[in-house]
Amino acid sequence: AVYGNVLIAMTQRHVGDAVQDKQMSEFFAAMARFFGVVLAFVLVSTYRLYVRQWLEMHWRRSVTAYYLGRWIGPQAYCQQERHPDEADNPDQRIAEDIRSYVASSLGLSLSLLAAVATLCSFAGLLWNLSADWPLHLRGKPVRIPGLMLWIAVIYSFVAMGLTHLVGRPLVPINFNR
Repeated sequence: AVYGNVLIAMTQRHVGDAVQDKQMSEFFAAMARFFGVVLAFVLVSTYRLYVRQWLEMHWRRSVTAYYLGRWIGPQAYCQQERHPDEADNPDQRIAEDIRSYVASSLGLSLSLLAAVATLCSFAGLLWNLSADWPLHLRGKPVRIPGLMLWIAVIYSFVAMGLTHLVGRPLVPINFNR
């Protein structure tokens, strides 16, 4: 999916270049490539959702079987006898907790993997695009390799700081909810 995003960005550049150069044949060829890439991206994204849901179901099934085995085991009966008022609908609690745990863990881990892959892919793209851009300081050209990448990194840290500043007061509110 990340590679698909990189390909979409590259084909959009070809479309823009053809429009800028006013070359109709190159424009139609670039648009055909763009639609092909978008179609492939949609198919890969759909398959990615299918694989994620399949993985989530199988993981939930195995974790649920483990905890239901512990709940039905001989020690569980003894604990139920010693604390009769503490357990209400344990099977429902097990199902809800496992669903939440698996969905959160899988979502966070796959999001982290996608974020790292996206960072690496687009960092390389930005580095290559701005490899030779001069920055004019006091009338003198200064060459900073990968200028767009460094600007994006600075922008990310500023945005992260502002998000932390604005979002930090929301943490206790969410916790109380």
